[in-house]
Parts: sequence; structure tokens; C-alpha cells
Amino acid sequence: MTSDHLDIVLRVLDHQVVGPEREIVGKVDDLELTGPGTDLAVTGFAVGPGGLSQRLPGRLGAWVGAVWRRLSSSSDPQPVVVPVVHVADLGSAIVLGERVAEALQASFGLERWLRRHVVSRIPGAKGGEQETEAGAASGSDATASPAPGPEASARPTDPPTRPPRPGARWLSALLGAPVLDEDGHHLGDLIEVHCRSGPRRWTVTHLQVTRSALGTELGYHADPHQGPALLKWAFRRLQRRDLLVPVADITEIRDEPSRVVVSTRADRRHPHHDTDAP
Repeated sequence: MTSDHLDIVLRVLDHQVVGPEREIVGKVDDLELTGPGTDLAVTGFAVGPGGLSQRLPGRLGAWVGAVWRRLSSSSDPQPVVVPVVHVADLGSAIVLGERVAEALQASFGLERWLRRHVVSRIPGAKGGEQETEAGAASGSDATASPAPGPEASARPTDPPTRPPRPGARWLSALLGAPVLDEDGHHLGDLIEVHCRSGPRRWTVTHLQVTRSALGTELGYHADPHQGPALLKWAFRRLQRRDLLVPVADITEIRDEPSRVVVSTRADRRHPHHDTDAP
């Protein structure tokens, strides 16, 4: 595993977003994917109810989105996106510079209201008020991970926040989507996106596909040696048919319903091929 490797579902999605003094300014509610084929990259992440509503199921998501649009002062409200260039550090929390943190705090009140009165009441939901408060304590001792340069490296033309880029896709729309080869064989469902981190974008290198998503939220799909031993054995059995798909193999990304089509080949390898112990 290279030092600039980044599993964005496990290491970024749903993590706390904090300012330079570790003050909470939100949570990564979704990730912006731009570019087709080998140019596919994560260029920003959504923070706030605009990004959150599109991940909530059915009528609940529609209701949260409707409340957000009604309370917004904009005539055409869009999810708030933070460009990747403004990420100062990546650990157990995503650390931003002061300018970006202040821009997010301007809309923090509405997000907090929705999380406290809507999201926290959903059984098993992530991102409620109690979780947000708990994240404040854990964010202060975040363990450093591969990260782009500090905010000082951002160009003056990079706004602290912006609307989604035209034509961009949301990661949440692809997670769980079926991955098929050109012959129509179902290889599995998308559970992880592997990236190479950089100062202005996180370039997608591989997609991870599975027939069983059990254990992915605990990170068993990423670390083949994670214990305890019984769970490690069970999840490795369930995920023994996982595949790693290079981004160059993607031939099409379809919407409604979401699915990813990749080239047909017989030499695909398991994600743990290079790290598995015999």
C-alpha cells in the first residue's frame, strides 16, 4: 500500500469535518466525482443538508431536501461542496483551514437542526447530534493519514465552498451499484473507491467489488489481517470473491438505475492479492 493511497468510503465518507482549532463544522455527507474513464477523480465533498438529503431513503430524503430548500435563502439552492484543495489534513477527522471553516459555519445552524430533529431520530442512523458531539472529542487526537498540502497551497481562485460541478456524480449514487462486464456477467456490487491523493484532486485508481457487503463498515474489506480471529476468518470467507477493477477497465457508468460496466477479462485479482498471508 503506497503512502498516498486513500480508501475514500472507509477513510473519508461520514467522517467529521473540523476547523484548524478542531471545532466541528460538519460531516462529509457525500463526495463529488468528476471526469469519465481514467480521468475519474474526487474533486470535492458535500457538507450539510443538501448533500445529506440525497443519501436518505425515499420520502425521508425528499422531506429533508424540501425543508432545506424552503429554509435556504437562495432561489436555486445547491449542496455546499468543499474543494479537495482546501483539505489541510486527513485523519479520524478532515481538517480544514480557517477560511473554509468560517464559510461552512455560516450554514451550520440549519444542518445541526436537521441532524438533531430528523437524522438522530432514525434508528441506526449516522450523523445525529450525539454522534456529532462525540466526534468533537475524538477529533482532537486524530491519527494522520495521507493528505494533500495545507490550505496555504490553494490558489486565490479556489473558493472556500462552491456548488457541485456541472456533470459531476455523487459517490452515494454509485455505492452498492452492480458492476457488470461487457458480456453481462454480474461481478458484484461497488463497495469502495481507491484513490491516489493529490493536492487538488484524489484520482480514482481502482473500484472494489464484492458479492457480500457484510463487514465493510468495520473495515474488513480493507485490512485482511484485522482481528479478532473468528471474525477475520468469517469475513475473509464472505469476501473471497471480491475483485479489484482498475479505472482503465471502466467502459460506461450508467444512471437510473446506477450501474458500472467494465471490460471483460479473466485475470482480475482479489484486493488482498499483494498483502494476503498464505
